[in-house]
Amino acid sequence: MYEERQFRILVMRKYYPIHELTSYDEFWDVLVQIATSVHKIYAKAKILHRDISIGNLAFYRVGDKVIGILLDFDLASFPHEGHASRHRTGTAPFMAREVLNAARNAYCHGIHHELESILYIAIWHGVGYVGYAPPNKDILKGWRTGDWSQLLKEKKAFLDDEDVWEPIMSNLKSHDKNLAARCLSIRRLFVRAYKEKTAVEDVQKERSAAEAIEKVRKGLDPFADQEKPTIVTERAITFSEWMKAAGEELHEDVKSVGLTLDPLDC
Repeated sequence: MYEERQFRILVMRKYYPIHELTSYDEFWDVLVQIATSVHKIYAKAKILHRDISIGNLAFYRVGDKVIGILLDFDLASFPHEGHASRHRTGTAPFMAREVLNAARNAYCHGIHHELESILYIAIWHGVGYVGYAPPNKDILKGWRTGDWSQLLKEKKAFLDDEDVWEPIMSNLKSHDKNLAARCLSIRRLFVRAYKEKTAVEDVQKERSAAEAIEKVRKGLDPFADQEKPTIVTERAITFSEWMKAAGEELHEDVKSVGLTLDPLDC
């Protein structure tokens, strides 16, 4: 006599890795869908994915329409759970600069970090990487090798140094000019936010230097009782700014969930 058993089968739709898309237009369409999903998830549930990477994006088809899928919410959290976090989460080549710098400066994970990761995915795929496999011309080797400080240096150089970002964008143009134009526009958006941050930091340094000189004039120790500089975070890029830079229109269903949310709800 055998005990009664139940045999169950779970049937799921088959998803395909995003790198299998051969059309750059379809690839971009999926990225816009993912950016929209990231916004909606945050707007409706206050959830941040925290690991937007090429390996966590997939797609399937319904007729001629390609549908993007965001996978793997293992590292997802509510905004306040990431407050003052010095723990990096994400996949190295696609991590935002503030996330890479987490060991030095505590940060609050926000939707702008997710959107920055999508930019890096677009560039990564656009210059010929197949999933995580590099092309013959491994132009983004610095994004995937080295320690955390080296990875951060490479991402900062992509924004700061024309000798670094120009060859990358030229390579991208040789693959698809439309994707290159979109990435260049979004990159400039993050450049402006980064420059606003460094401008504030420069003001802090000038004030600190002036205070030290004033103490010298008074015969005091110029470095005694120095206040630690306030940690300056980058201005949070909003979803609507990202979409405008990408040349994409906002659909009514997206507007209905709110576009004026505080991206740093920590």
